[in-house]
Amino acid sequence: MCTVITPDDFKGFWNLSQNCYKKDDMQSYIDTFSPMYLCKLLGEPLFTDFLNDCTNPIYSFLFEKGCYDGGLKDMLLGFVFYHYVISEQFQNTITGTIASNNETSNQVSTSVLHAEANRRWNTSVSYYRLIQKKIKEHF
Repeated sequence: MCTVITPDDFKGFWNLSQNCYKKDDMQSYIDTFSPMYLCKLLGEPLFTDFLNDCTNPIYSFLFEKGCYDGGLKDMLLGFVFYHYVISEQFQNTITGTIASNNETSNQVSTSVLHAEANRRWNTSVSYYRLIQKKIKEHF
C-alpha cells in the first residue's frame, strides 16, 4: 500500500508538536483521513489503482508542486492537520470530555485555534481543486 504522508512530514507551515506518544495518534489520523480524501479526489477505480502502486510514473504529476499548489502531499498534510488540531484541544476520558491544561502555559482561544486550522484547511481545498484540474487533463 502506498504511503503519501507520515507523522514526520508535519514541518514548516504544517508544523505540529509531537512526542513519542503523539506520533501514534498522528498516524491514526493519517490512516483515517488520507484515504478518505484520496478516494474523493481520485474516484474509486483510480484510488484503488493508486494505492496499489503510487510510484507508477503515471501518477508523478500528482506530486509535482505548481505555482499555486503544493501537490498531493501538501494537500493531505493540510486536511489531516485540520482534523488533528480541531480534535486534539479536548481529551475524552472516563469521566467525560475535558480541555487540556498546563501549569506553565495558557491555551489559545478557540477562535484563534479555529482560524489557524481553517487557514490550513482552505489552503488544502485550493490544492485539491487545482489537483482535480490536473487529473482531468491527464485522464
